[in-house]
Amino acid sequence: FSGNINISHYSGPLHISSTSGNIRMQIDKLVGDLKTEVLSGNIDMYLPESASFTLDAQVQSGQTNIKYPINNKKSKGSHVKGTSGSGKYKIDAEIVSGDLTIHQ
Repeated sequence: FSGNINISHYSGPLHISSTSGNIRMQIDKLVGDLKTEVLSGNIDMYLPESASFTLDAQVQSGQTNIKYPINNKKSKGSHVKGTSGSGKYKIDAEIVSGDLTIHQ
């Protein structure tokens, strides 16, 4: 419920939630869907160059910083969508209060 979560050198699908705290994840190989939900805190997501995904991110109060090359990027208010590669896997990120940063 409360506290920071750090995930390093991960491969596989992931569904992670936090009520209060930051999530930092380093994905070495994207081989499944990622779903993150944070009520209050930040998400820092590090993805490999070759990741193939469809992004659906929503930040209600905070900023979305996409430092990863995204195709067909569409932003509408606090909602960001886009794809990388063929869009094979889904990345869903939802933050009520905090920032989302996606790094390459």
